[in-house]
Amino acid sequence: MSIWYDTTQESSGNKKLYAFLIGVSRYQHMDDETADGPLTFQSLESAATSALHFAKWIRDDCHIPDCDEKKIFLLASPSHSENNPDFSGCAPARKDEVETALEGFLDEAKKNSDIDRIIVYVAGHGIKMDGERPILFLEDFAKPGVGPLKNALDINDLLNAFAGPDTPEIQFFFIDTCQTIPARRHALDTERTGITLSSSAQTVKPQFTLYATPVSQEAYGKPGETSFFCQSLISALKNGFASDRQGKATNESLKIAIQKYFRRHFSHACHGQDPVGEGDGGRWDFHHYIGSVKAPFEVFLAHPPTTTTTIEIFCGYSQDDQSRNDACVATVSFAQNTCDKFFASSQQPQGVYLASLNAVSSSDPIPHFPPYWGALVYDNVNDQWEDADHA
Repeated sequence: MSIWYDTTQESSGNKKLYAFLIGVSRYQHMDDETADGPLTFQSLESAATSALHFAKWIRDDCHIPDCDEKKIFLLASPSHSENNPDFSGCAPARKDEVETALEGFLDEAKKNSDIDRIIVYVAGHGIKMDGERPILFLEDFAKPGVGPLKNALDINDLLNAFAGPDTPEIQFFFIDTCQTIPARRHALDTERTGITLSSSAQTVKPQFTLYATPVSQEAYGKPGETSFFCQSLISALKNGFASDRQGKATNESLKIAIQKYFRRHFSHACHGQDPVGEGDGGRWDFHHYIGSVKAPFEVFLAHPPTTTTTIEIFCGYSQDDQSRNDACVATVSFAQNTCDKFFASSQQPQGVYLASLNAVSSSDPIPHFPPYWGALVYDNVNDQWEDADHA
């Protein structure tokens, strides 16, 4: 069944979040060597896991005020090494199942005006056709006797289907695939993918799309874990790196946080890969941190201080997810030549979020850090805050 999680009530009148995720690790005809067509590759070991983990984040942590009802579609084809019981309730990511689920998802998105926003995430093998068409290969790709792209999804068709006037106002797409250009592309130039989605000739809805890698580059992951792109995405959200000064993760702050996290942690192992964002320049909220309890967090210094350095911790109290009343709730002093860590209390009351940090040395104060939590480093030599490597 493609509906993996559902708390929506049909006649409630409340705003709703809809999410659609595809994770393809296993490629049936590649594994049993019956593949037919100009492209060959091995099964993956992180794509299905990535879709599952992001679905769990959406289910458990994604928060938009007055938009608590969620419906999540998840189709996954895990590899033999991705042995997770949570896959047991997922529909396989094959052409027929994906097409049926997408048609239902699109139909609901057009007919239900209560759907406030949609999130779409796809992961698996992919290529870039004609320099313009990103393609996702589904589990039954390269089935004998079937055209080479029939069991694949054209990402542009997916985007166009949701760009019409009757779809939700806020749309996020995450494309976690390679965008390599196939060496034998002449054999595919005239091919169309087999999934056909109804689209409007009128494109009116803004969309934010984040690709795991630029054109002609591969996307990477560690077997049995999430892809490096998905890990950057979830870490940026969970640890607060994507938060702006209002305690919100927007399309722009999320893009910057993912790129920064990826470059810091994975660029050395992923030649050429670097997340790329596309959109019309608008600003859309993806997630609100305000009201979340995020503790304990830790603060420590990057270098032994030459003088006593004090860290002030400001927490904001919010009763309605909008108003803020910041107050300094804790301070910690680092003695000269000491870099001991400070762990904040985990006993924060409901409705408290970390608002800012201020480093005060014997000279000038450092500007407040934006809303943030996790593990934080104050670089007391260069007067700047950083996210910790292990955050």
